[in-house]
Amino acid sequence: HTPMVRIAGKMIAFPDAPVLTAEQCAQLIFKMLNEQQRARFDREWTLDFSLVTGQFRYRGNVFYQKDGIEGVFRIIPNEIPNPEQLD
Repeated sequence: HTPMVRIAGKMIAFPDAPVLTAEQCAQLIFKMLNEQQRARFDREWTLDFSLVTGQFRYRGNVFYQKDGIEGVFRIIPNEIPNPEQLD
């Protein structure tokens, strides 16, 4: 699995990131989940959750794909933009 990032609407390989095996992806994802989230993921095979690390907040979705477990993460801004700031 090659870590990807979306920049200006285009998906590109994350610069200098190593290619991860399916097992490595699963290990990284499971480190982010608490016991209740892990149990729900094992039961439903998909999970939406939030994560706070330092000054950043993320929204995550993890799921099974044909090659193993994958995740999608979005940074959530600390301040909500007003309508004039939205394009």
